[in-house]
Amino acid sequence: MRYGKKVFAMLNLSEGWRKTYPEAYVGLLALKGAVASEDLFSFVEEKRALEGRLRERYAGYDREGLKAHPTLAAYDAYYSEFRKTDHILPQLETVVFKKKPISAPSPLVEAMFIAGLEYLLLAVGHDRDFGGDPSSPMWLGVMRNTRD
Repeated sequence: MRYGKKVFAMLNLSEGWRKTYPEAYVGLLALKGAVASEDLFSFVEEKRALEGRLRERYAGYDREGLKAHPTLAAYDAYYSEFRKTDHILPQLETVVFKKKPISAPSPLVEAMFIAGLEYLLLAVGHDRDFGGDPSSPMWLGVMRNTRD
C-alpha cells in the first residue's frame, strides 16, 4: 500500500503458512470510505448473468460432484479438520440447485459472494481500523485444531 512516499506491506505471511500451504495464493483488497453506488442496475445485471453462467457451468452436477471439484475438495479437506464447512459450496448449491438469486446484506458483501462463486475463491470481509497508522500490517498464520 502506498501512503505518501512510503510503501507498506499490508499482509505478512508467516513462515508456518508458507510451509504449510506452499502452493496457495492469497490476496488483500483494502478499501477506505467505500460507498455503495446509487445506480445498481449494472451490478444486478451482472449478478443475474453470473447466476446463469453458474447454472450452465455446473449443469449435470449433484452435491457430490461439486464436492469432488479439486478446489472445493481442497476447501472441504481443510475445513473438515475443524469440523466446519466452507461457505462456497452452500452458496453454489443455493444458486445452482435451488435456483435462488445471489443475495447479501450489502453490495460490498455481494461483490465478495460474486468473486467467490465465479472463481471459487474464499473471499472474506472484515472491518479494519488502522487507527491512523496504515503501516500496521496484518498477519496470516496457520490455525490448528486444538479440540481433539
